[in-house]
Amino acid sequence: MGNGLRKAISEENWNFVRCQLQENSVQNRVRTKQYKAFHNDHDETPAEDTVNALHLVLQKRVPIDIVQTIAMEIDPDAPDFVSYPSQELPIHFAVRNHSRSTERRIILELLLVLKADSVEALTSSGKTPLHVACESRASVEIIELLHSRFPTASDMQDNSQQTPWKLLMTNTKFWNFFYRRRLRRILHDDDGGGGGDDDVRPLWRRRREEADGNFLNGRRIRRGGIYPRRRTAAVAVDENETGQLHSARDQSDSDRKGSDSSESDEENGLCVLCWTGQANHV
Repeated sequence: MGNGLRKAISEENWNFVRCQLQENSVQNRVRTKQYKAFHNDHDETPAEDTVNALHLVLQKRVPIDIVQTIAMEIDPDAPDFVSYPSQELPIHFAVRNHSRSTERRIILELLLVLKADSVEALTSSGKTPLHVACESRASVEIIELLHSRFPTASDMQDNSQQTPWKLLMTNTKFWNFFYRRRLRRILHDDDGGGGGDDDVRPLWRRRREEADGNFLNGRRIRRGGIYPRRRTAAVAVDENETGQLHSARDQSDSDRKGSDSSESDEENGLCVLCWTGQANHV
């Protein structure tokens, strides 16, 4: 594989790739040469991984016919090639790709036909293809296909003691309710689809309590709103301080009224003693 073909794969110029794969010299290089994997910003391939041509095209949105040409016509042993040092088969690269097209599922099915036991293959970090798919935000259809071929993988732990469900929790897409619900039914079908809630509920409850706390500290509660029984300590302190301010203001108002009345009597020429004597005389 020349530099021109590698560049075409990187740029996803598939028409040029098809033309190059028809040449005998290129076919011979595809069978024998090894290359460094692509490293894009969104790619999670281990650094400095040595791969073959099938690994390279599976990192991109490759059409099905190119995968068939490489894996079935040019190099039938390509699906068995293990990258170094991550010890990954092409199927690991295929499920790590973030594309959501229907072709990706068909390519995965093709790889499983060519090498059925690849679904059980472990990487250097102890991950099956199902582990890689769960940590790489794969679609529900891809995860369902891998689980149907090797259900035991859902209970296996990698070298970091992580199951596929635990790896899913580090996935940003995991907090999508419908995505999580469908995957929970797939990965925890033995306990009726509810096995994963024990892990999700504490995180969900904490977020809910934080949201409720922010709401309960809002103006609606300080004005005597709709949830008086759920007022927080901050609101209670605020109300206590408000009550003290009101009582102090009432006391100052009463003192000011008393002083105003005495001043009005002095202005009329009557002192307090005279006014008291007149009141007694009356």
